[in-house]
Amino acid sequence: MHFDASDTLHWVECILSIQVIISSLEIIKIEDILKDEGLLSWRIHRLNHPKVALFIKKIRLDFLFRFQMTRIVIVIRILMAFMISIFVIINFSVLMPLLFIFFSTIFLTLRNPQSNDGSDQMASIVIYSCTLAECVTAGYGKEIAIYFIVAQSSLAYATSGFLKLTKKGWQNGDYVPEILKTSSFGNLRLLAYIEKKNLLPLFWGVVWLTGTV
Repeated sequence: MHFDASDTLHWVECILSIQVIISSLEIIKIEDILKDEGLLSWRIHRLNHPKVALFIKKIRLDFLFRFQMTRIVIVIRILMAFMISIFVIINFSVLMPLLFIFFSTIFLTLRNPQSNDGSDQMASIVIYSCTLAECVTAGYGKEIAIYFIVAQSSLAYATSGFLKLTKKGWQNGDYVPEILKTSSFGNLRLLAYIEKKNLLPLFWGVVWLTGTV
């Protein structure tokens, strides 16, 4: 099946920009604990990467990881995400905003490693793939990026689906209400709606579909 690699990649980048905006707003929402005196301050988080943190300090870039600079990076990151969609619409190169998002993703991975769950890791892979594809002038570079993203997505989500298929808690719907009760991934309003409408079988269908597509 033939497809236009450039247009397809631009669609991926537009969807990716939405993810970048949402994840950035999530960080802003918890910015109190990111402050220099907070639980997730750079003073504490640099212990996750002591050698990298020491190198950053030696080259006098430690100030970049403090709260005020982190907030500036996040705000610019949101603006760059909006620019991607705008540039796609006006048919302008998205390389510049993508490069900022590329490097800011690495920055935030070092600055706030605890927030990088599976979805963030998948988004990072897509960001790196899209950026590298835009850097390559040859047309086949974009095709390779698309095929890689498709393969990676299929592997990641199919693996997750197959693992869920083997767990009784996913099959009978017990896990969904428990997850929705947690502080990290929970939503009591959504939980109440699901229980009221008896939508738990739908989640089993999603798990089955994810594992077999």
